[in-house]
Amino acid sequence: MKGARYASFHNAAEPARQLYEWRNPGRVLDRNGMPVSTVGERWRVNSAVRCGLLNWDLMDTGPDLKDTVKAWVAHLIESNAPLTVANHFSDFKYFIATAGSFESLHDLTYPALEEALDKMRARGPAWKFAVVRQWYRWCADQSLPGFCEEVTAQLNQIKLPYLKAGVAVMTRDPRSGPLDEQEHWLLRQAIKAGEGDLIVRVCVMLVLETGARPAQLVLLEEQDFQVYRAPSGESFYSLDIPRLKQRTVNGYEKKRRRISPDLGVLIEELVAQNHRQHGDRGPRMALLCTTKNLHLRRIAEPLQAQYALHLASRSFSYHVEHYTVTASIISPRTGKLLRLCPLRLRYTFGTRHTEQGTPARLLAELLDHTHQMSSLYYVKSRSNMVDRLNKALGENPQFTGMILRFLGRVEPRTGAESPASIIPGATPTLKNLGGIGFCGADYLCRLYPPLSCYVCPKFVAWVDGPHQQMLDELRAQVRALRQRSGNPSDRIPHQLTEVMEAIQAVLAEIDNCRKGTNAAHKTDA
Repeated sequence: MKGARYASFHNAAEPARQLYEWRNPGRVLDRNGMPVSTVGERWRVNSAVRCGLLNWDLMDTGPDLKDTVKAWVAHLIESNAPLTVANHFSDFKYFIATAGSFESLHDLTYPALEEALDKMRARGPAWKFAVVRQWYRWCADQSLPGFCEEVTAQLNQIKLPYLKAGVAVMTRDPRSGPLDEQEHWLLRQAIKAGEGDLIVRVCVMLVLETGARPAQLVLLEEQDFQVYRAPSGESFYSLDIPRLKQRTVNGYEKKRRRISPDLGVLIEELVAQNHRQHGDRGPRMALLCTTKNLHLRRIAEPLQAQYALHLASRSFSYHVEHYTVTASIISPRTGKLLRLCPLRLRYTFGTRHTEQGTPARLLAELLDHTHQMSSLYYVKSRSNMVDRLNKALGENPQFTGMILRFLGRVEPRTGAESPASIIPGATPTLKNLGGIGFCGADYLCRLYPPLSCYVCPKFVAWVDGPHQQMLDELRAQVRALRQRSGNPSDRIPHQLTEVMEAIQAVLAEIDNCRKGTNAAHKTDA
C-alpha cells in the first residue's frame, strides 16, 4: 500500500526543514523470510557469499533525502536478492559522493540531477545512474514529498551507457579472454601433476568444468556431491550447483551437472581431508572448507552458524588467481606468467562448448544465464563462423575492397630507396623472398615487419614484390598450424587472416594497375 510505512511534513515558511522522515520499523523481512535489522546506521543483508554491510554513515547527504533512500532500500530488501541490494546501495553511495550538493530534498531538482550525471559521465561509470532513476521513480510512485512525475518523465528520457559485454570473448584477448588450447592443456597438466594445494586444484577444476560463478560454488555442500557406482565398477560423478542470480525465493534452486572422474576423485579426497580436519558434520557440511573466514564478522548473524566453514567467494577467486604462481604456468601467447581468474575460466568453458557445437539455448542453461542473449557472444566468436567470413571476405573482391585491409599504396621499384627503409620478405616458414616494399613512416616504427606492414598505412608495396609467394607461404603456415594443433578454436592461425586479406588487396590493386597500363598502351597504339 502506498505510504503505509511513511510519514512526511512540510512547512513552506521553513524551507530548510526536513521534507520527509521515515518511520523506521526496526526490522524488515527479506524475500527469503529472514529478518534484517534496520536499527542504527549499519544494516546487514543476509548474503552468505559476500559482505552485505550497508553503512549509512558513508552516505553524506541531507537527512530527509537519506530517509527516502532508506525507505527505498528497505523495499529492495523485501523484493530483491541480498547481493542486488548491496550493489544498488553501493551505486547510490557513489552517486551521492559524486554529486556532493544535495543537502536536502529541496535541492532535488532535475537540473541538479543532470549536473550530477554529467559529473558521473566525466568520471566514467555513468551507468550507475540507473539506480538513481529507479529510486526517484519509486519515491514518486509512493507520493513522497520532493518528487514529481514531471522529473520522472525527464529521467526516463535519458539514455545511459551500459557495460560492454562480450568484448574479451569476441576478441579472444590474451590477458582477459578465454584460454587457448595450449594454455588450457598446460593448466590441466599442472592439476594432474598435483601442483598446488588440494582445495586450490578443486577450485580451478570446478570453474573449468562447470563454468559456474565463485559465489555459486562456495555454497556447495557435501549433499550436493553425487556419486553413482555402476555394476562394472565405474564411477559417475555429478554436482547439484545452486543458482544465484535468478529470482528464487526460500533458498537456492539447484541444477545437477555432470563432472569428470578426475574432478570427482579430487572432491572425494577433499571431503576426506575436511573430515580429518573439521570432523564429519553431516550432509550440510561445506564442500570447500576453511577456518580463515574473516568475512563471518561482516555477514548477518543468522547465517554465521550455517556458513562457518564455507569458503568466501573472494578467497575462492584468490585461490584461482594465484594458482599459476604456484604451478609456474607460462602462457605461450604472451611469454609471461599465465593470468588466471574465475571469469577467464568461465569464458573458456563457454568458448569450448561453442566450438563443440553447443546451441546458444543450451549454453545459456549451462552458464546459468537468465536470457539467451548473453550466450550469443560465444556463438559469434566461434572459429568456424570466422572461417566462413574470412573465406567470403578474402575471395570475393567486392568485400575485399569494402574492408580495405591494405591502407598503404602500390608503387614501382625505383632503386633509389634507402636500404634501411626496405622491408625484407621474411616468412614464418623461415624463407627470405627478397624485398616486398619500403616503409614510408618518418618516426620509429613499433610494428613487427614484414607481416604487420601489410596492414600499416605507411607501407609502400612494390609492384614486382613477392606478394603472391608471401601469401602462399602464409596459407601453408596456417594449414600446418591447424594440423599440428588439431583444435578448431586455436586462435593463432586466425591472427594471420587480416594479413592474408591485406596481401590479397595488394595483389588486386597491382592487377588493376597492370590492366590500366595495358589499356593505355593499346590506346597509344
